[in-house]
Amino acid sequence: PTAATPPRLPPSLPYKPATNRSLRMSVLFPHVAFDHVETPLSFATRLANFHLRSTVVPFLHDLGIKPEALLGNEEPAIDRLAAVADVDASTLRHNAARRTGKRQFSLRGHDVSAEFFSSPKNVFCPACVLEDDTEADDVGSVRRGRLEWTIGSVYTCARHRLALTHRRPQQWDDKFHELARRVPE
Repeated sequence: PTAATPPRLPPSLPYKPATNRSLRMSVLFPHVAFDHVETPLSFATRLANFHLRSTVVPFLHDLGIKPEALLGNEEPAIDRLAAVADVDASTLRHNAARRTGKRQFSLRGHDVSAEFFSSPKNVFCPACVLEDDTEADDVGSVRRGRLEWTIGSVYTCARHRLALTHRRPQQWDDKFHELARRVPE
């Protein structure tokens, strides 16, 4: 694609020209806002469900983002997601743990080890999920995976003072933490 023509996306992904970028590219429309409490992966999951009624892996492939790259919070994957979703990339990066070495990460300026995180378990507050569900009939578009849930030493929801629920992975793609699929109740 040239600067005059946007990159090709599947016909089911509507686009509007980005006005705030020097290189014009497709932008998802209608706009879905990034919530400052969620992870970039959670945001991608909500976008996938909202725009395609799809799970996150095929959605990311459609956008030219390698799912494992977004799972690892790699900067090019986050930048691409931000550009397509028309959100500030630094906002997404703020809630992303960036790999700095073997089993070493940086999260909001703090160096942490892989053991700091709760992954591969899916962790959530039932009350937060219930609150999200009241926002719309389509739970896949509103359920947010909170950044604080990814921290292994956090056992209680700060907002509701409830114990967080842990779900062990059952399928290969549970590592993408799609709450609508992993928490169907």
